[in-house]
Amino acid sequence: MRRFGLFCFNVLLGAAAATACGMLLRRLPFELRAIGTAFLQFGIAGLVVGATVGIGAVVGPRPALKTSRCVFAQAMVAISSGIGGFVGSYFPHVFAAADRAVHEALQDRGIIVGSWFGAAAATLFEIIHVYRMRRRAADRRS
Repeated sequence: MRRFGLFCFNVLLGAAAATACGMLLRRLPFELRAIGTAFLQFGIAGLVVGATVGIGAVVGPRPALKTSRCVFAQAMVAISSGIGGFVGSYFPHVFAAADRAVHEALQDRGIIVGSWFGAAAATLFEIIHVYRMRRRAADRRS
């Protein structure tokens, strides 16, 4: 798969997987309105994850990653983000008043945010993870 195709694959995979998980978690019926709601609440985060993995997989002089490794990387982001959100939910006093205000403002608009800590930790972890996977793959080919 070419680099641009691999990037698009990662973005679509991230958005589709996050939207499907959102529909399952919210127990939404399979309707167009429910899909739109799940996309707004979960799919946008999946777009960010897909873009992060896609950029890490294709940018730079090293050979692009295989699609199976990209799928694995996105699964690791989902797992680490879930763990980060779970841990973050047990320490609500850590969140600042501004963070609570943002959560309330988003919730008023129907957008529920799990944890910024989980997303930030997963993104940093994944950037390092994808870099190391590409480095190992390039070293094996040399």
